[in-house]
Amino acid sequence: MPKIEEATWSCAKSPAPALLAGKVPDDVWASTFDAVYLRCGEQMDQERRFAEGLTGVVGCLLTSIPCCLPCNFVMQCFAAQEFSQQKQAWRKLAQDEQQKYAPYGVQITVVEEVRRQGAAGPAAVSGEIQTTTVVYVGLQFKMAAPIQGEMTRDAGA
Repeated sequence: MPKIEEATWSCAKSPAPALLAGKVPDDVWASTFDAVYLRCGEQMDQERRFAEGLTGVVGCLLTSIPCCLPCNFVMQCFAAQEFSQQKQAWRKLAQDEQQKYAPYGVQITVVEEVRRQGAAGPAAVSGEIQTTTVVYVGLQFKMAAPIQGEMTRDAGA
């Protein structure tokens, strides 16, 4: 699992992305970039701690003692709880940022990524289970549609 310093970003802190350039103050975009950077870092740290837990003592138990189904179940419960907390944190971030961007006519939503783990194809026949998880990975920015009756550049042309 990479560290936040090793992440590749779809846009830079400065200048603002083309969609926002000239429409949103640079300091608003910079604070959003910092907030997303922090949120991603926290999520990556949590995922790393969870992965280390699976390969640590519990991981050894899971691979060496056949009766550890309860251990696996407990780890899945912890994972579900952490995942729920991560989703809530992303939703809160999107809400907070939406309040900052609303005056500029920008809508913000959370970006989701589908992740698959486990076996597929012939390996799945051996009993391995494939799981699919939707993970929040960032924010998406869209210009809000003009309000009906509001004059736009193309109106009356």
